Amino acid sequence: MNRQKSPFTLYKRKTVKKNQHIYYAKITEDFREHRVSTGCTSKGAAEIWVMKYLREREEEKKHKQLKKKQITFGEFAKDFWSEKSRYVRSKRARNYSFSNAYLNNAAGNAKNHLIPTWGKYPLRSITSYQIDDWVIELVEQGLYASSTINKLLQQLRIILDQACYERMLDENPAKFVRPVKNIFKKRGVLSPQEVRQLFVDPKIWTDYRHYAINLLTLSTGMRLGEIRGLLVTDIYQDHIAVRHSWEDHVGIKEPKWGSVRDIPITMQVYEVLEQVIIQTRPKALVFYGKNLDVPMSKSHIEKSFYKGLHAIGISEEERKQRNVTFHSHRHTLNTLLRSSGVSDAKIRSITGHKSIEMTDHYTHFQMSDFSEVLVTQQSLLQ
Repeated sequence: MNRQKSPFTLYKRKTVKKNQHIYYAKITEDFREHRVSTGCTSKGAAEIWVMKYLREREEEKKHKQLKKKQITFGEFAKDFWSEKSRYVRSKRARNYSFSNAYLNNAAGNAKNHLIPTWGKYPLRSITSYQIDDWVIELVEQGLYASSTINKLLQQLRIILDQACYERMLDENPAKFVRPVKNIFKKRGVLSPQEVRQLFVDPKIWTDYRHYAINLLTLSTGMRLGEIRGLLVTDIYQDHIAVRHSWEDHVGIKEPKWGSVRDIPITMQVYEVLEQVIIQTRPKALVFYGKNLDVPMSKSHIEKSFYKGLHAIGISEEERKQRNVTFHSHRHTLNTLLRSSGVSDAKIRSITGHKSIEMTDHYTHFQMSDFSEVLVTQQSLLQ
């Protein structure tokens, strides 16, 4: 009959006092070894000390396991998307890239949607049926787009997956809940007549800078982040050098997808930008906000655009029905350029849309290649 191996062994270590020693224990727990002083000078007392130590460690483990089983969703999800969370650190250690915008958005969803709904529930009490009921309720309320509902469901699934990984759950109840069907509402665009109405008279804009922002966006198809990150040094007489974008909580960064590019502009657009610089004297950011180092907020720019639409007779109700947003400028320009016969390759070069086609990857346009783009831009205001 084999004897059960002891979880510890004792050994002596000398002390500073002559002819005196203390017993240390080498303990094996969860396939790992660690050493601890018993503080005892006799072997019998050391054995008693170690046995008590192991019992206390076992009780502590049981307490932690019980606490894990009783943890609520709110406790577990509170700082889930923070930079220092185990989930984010683990992903980044494996070269998974999280943008600050994604983490901030996910943290906001947890705070505003997931924790208010699931926060009080112990993780182990959440069922697939409850999650499905929640998804159905979100759909029937009609307050959120299907893509938003699916994003909330996905983030709930990620949090519960991590709980399974940390052995707080045996199985993820969210994995059995199917996403809802995505219904994409077509983005609205402005007609050529509406475009002319918007820009024929700068006085319809409460601030000349907003006239410039919208004219520049419509003429170039630049993203809102690229407009906010535009520097004085990026403006040339015949083109805009799109080298930067602004992301809240991050600051200046590269444009989306690394789409650094040069976009031709007419002399009229350049003169409008020049007038803005003369009037506002920016140090770096052209369209700065309350201080020179931070751009105007997205909401401020968007609200000004909506006021401009209202000034030409497009009510808020009509705008929402047509789904016209500030981002519609990119769609409007794309539509007008294609209608004018500008090649898709040149359009992608202007808008910075991502492409996997190797032909596009190896196409490098010169500024002189964009003559028809300049003609289209000029026609917008005639």
